[in-house]
This record gives sequence, C-alpha cells and structure tokens, in this order.
Amino acid sequence: MFFLLFMGDIGPHALVTYVREFPLGKNIGICGRWVIPLVFCVGALAALGAQFVCDHWGRWGPRTAVLLLSIGLLDAWVVGSPNYRYLFHYHFERPQRSASFRQLWVETPIYMTYIAQANMGSVNCQGFGYNVPPNGMLLGYNQQGYRGEYFMSDGTVKQTEWSPNRLSFDVSATAPPTLVINQNFDIDWRLESGNGTMTSEQGRLAVELPAGHQQVTLFYEPEHIVLALLVTLAGWVAFVLLWWWEHPPAAPVPLPSILTIASAYRGNEPTEADPFRLGEGPARTGAFHQG
Repeated sequence: MFFLLFMGDIGPHALVTYVREFPLGKNIGICGRWVIPLVFCVGALAALGAQFVCDHWGRWGPRTAVLLLSIGLLDAWVVGSPNYRYLFHYHFERPQRSASFRQLWVETPIYMTYIAQANMGSVNCQGFGYNVPPNGMLLGYNQQGYRGEYFMSDGTVKQTEWSPNRLSFDVSATAPPTLVINQNFDIDWRLESGNGTMTSEQGRLAVELPAGHQQVTLFYEPEHIVLALLVTLAGWVAFVLLWWWEHPPAAPVPLPSILTIASAYRGNEPTEADPFRLGEGPARTGAFHQG
C-alpha cells in the first residue's frame, strides 16, 4: 500500500487520489514522502527474515544473512549512486538573504533549501509524484507582473506579522477592497480577527474587506487537526500496550529465606579434612526439606 501511495498521481485511479477523498487526506501533496514508511516496513520484514534464517539454518544462518545484506548494500550502491549526479544537474547561484519574506522563481525545486535559508519561498515547489498543475498567477519577485507578496485593489496595506500559518495586516480603504496574498488558496485559512470574507482570487489567497481602517489576521488551521492528533495519540497508546503485552514484566526470583539457610547448616558440621565443607547425607537433605 505504501508503495502504491509512493507512486503518486500516476492516473485518475491512483491510490493517492482516493486517499484525498477522506477528511484526513485532503492535504496530501508530496507523495514521495510515502517512501519513508515503505522503507521502515521493508526493513522490518528483512529483519524478520534474517532472524528466521539465523534460527533455523544452524551455523550457516548468520553467514547467509551477512551475505544477503552485503549483496543488498552493493546493489543499492550500484543502482543508486548514478542518480546523485542529478543533484548538480542545474547551475544555481545562492541568493542573498532577503530582509523580508518574498517568493522567488527558479527552474527546479531542488534548491528550495537554499531559498528558504535566504528568507524566501520558492514558487516552483512541485514535488516528484505530485503532478498538480502550478498556479500561473503566483509569481516570484524576479518574474514579470509581480505585484508584491500582498496587495489590495484599493487603499493601502501594511503587513505587521508573518509566519507560515499566521498573517496580519493593517489595511485602510475608502471603498470595499480585496486583499490578495501571493499564496495558494486553501479552505483551511480562516479570518482570526477583523471583518471580511475569505475567498479565492484566481487561485490565490484573498480576503474581501469592507471600507475603513482595521487590523486583519489570517490563521491556518486544518479542519481535522484535532482528530489527527487524537489518532496519533491512539496509535502511540496502542504501540505501548502492544509492547507491554509482548514483553510482560519478569516474575521476581524468590530468594532463599534465612530459615532455609540456617537449616542447611544445622546438623552439617565442618570436618577436619575440610573445615569449610558442608556435611552430606540425609541430615543435609532433611534440613533443606524442613526449610
């Protein structure tokens, strides 16, 4: 199942398209992330197989497991290492740090880390296996037609706070304006404070505002975030209970009582040949039975 999700948007009936129909799956984007649980599951199955070989093949079991592991590592290196050249397929000059956040257009999304370190966002951020067509209205500051990270159809606007999930603006207008933000629209953006209505302006995040002066704050909170947290918590609880069930606490080892030890020595006097040797025979056996 993880492998099918990892394949991404391969067609109208791809598994990921059906997962997006569920409440907790609407925001699934970069399908390549599914390779992480896929590798974990394959690793666990490989470990179980290696344990079976070691337990049932005698002295050849560990040797066979090491041989198979070596073959797997060699195959991974031979097949995977040639792909590293694509990391340097494009020439890219690291951008200078921006005093304020703004979007940048680059030819490939593989340099997003450098762009983020420069306090900027990458307009071209489509991931592999995520074939959703990009919004042509979102522009970087190095593209023609760029109007800023926010603008209004009428009046003036000044940004007072910026974070990935919270945006605040000071707006003033004589006529009802529309505040447009250079980000993709998503239904989970909400108006936390101020008067207005969230809307989409050609696929961009926007707010229809009344005339006048006010402070406007937008906040991003997925609709089912509480349910997602509860499911995660339930998973951790199930994991702990399963581990406890498979590894019950060991029963305490009973220690010999003082009476048992004393009775072991009673009637078993040391001999001249070995002053530290306990006596043998019925007296000793009986002493232990008395304890």
